[in-house]
Amino acid sequence: MSEFENKLIAVLGAAATGVAAAPVLARRGARVRVYDTKPAAELGAAVRKLEPHAELRLGDPHYSGIEECD
Repeated sequence: MSEFENKLIAVLGAAATGVAAAPVLARRGARVRVYDTKPAAELGAAVRKLEPHAELRLGDPHYSGIEECD
């Protein structure tokens, strides 16, 4: 069992590090939520890479819902 199992983990930023972190956390059993202030249309390929592994919260500069994360 992983220390991330069943935890809701926030990843801030859908750039290279966010794209790399999300699948690793998901494989370790985390529920992953990626936040980025840019909308999906500006993030391009990152969105397609993240969608299988994370819930995406994009285009919100206030990171609404981040307080729900562990």
